[in-house]
Amino acid sequence: MKRCLIPAAAGLMLVALLMVGLSALRVEAAPLARTTATVREIEKTGTALTYTSAISQMQFSNDGTVFLYINNAYTGTITMTAETPGTVGGLAIADLEVAIASETEKFVGPFRPSLFNQISGGAQGYVYIDFDTVTSVTVGAYRLSND
Repeated sequence: MKRCLIPAAAGLMLVALLMVGLSALRVEAAPLARTTATVREIEKTGTALTYTSAISQMQFSNDGTVFLYINNAYTGTITMTAETPGTVGGLAIADLEVAIASETEKFVGPFRPSLFNQISGGAQGYVYIDFDTVTSVTVGAYRLSND
C-alpha cells in the first residue's frame, strides 16, 4: 500500500474547496401550495358563520373589505401572520402578526390591498396568511357587501 502525503496548506485548500462545493449543492424544498379560503359576502339580512380548519399556509382574494374570523380552540396561544410583500424606500414592510389566545375568537382586518395583496405572479390580488399552529384552529373569510 502506498501512502499519499499532501502538504498541510494543500490539504486545507482541498477541505475549503469541498466545503464550498457542498454548500453549493444545498437543496431547497419547493414551497407548499397555499389553500385558498372562500370569501363570503356579509349581507344585510345576515350571514351564517362558516369556517374551515386552518392550514399552515392559506390565501384569500382581497379587495380591501375582507375580514378574517379566527377561532382558536387550541390549548395555547397561536399566531396568524399576514404577509406584506411590498417595500417602501427599499425597506421591507413588516408583516402583521396577530396573537390569538387559547379558547378565544378574533376578527382580523380589513387588509389594505396596497400593503397586503401579492403584487406579482399568479397570486396577484391575494393575501397570504400563515398560522404557526393549526390544531383546533378554524378560519373564515368575510367581505362587506356593497349593497
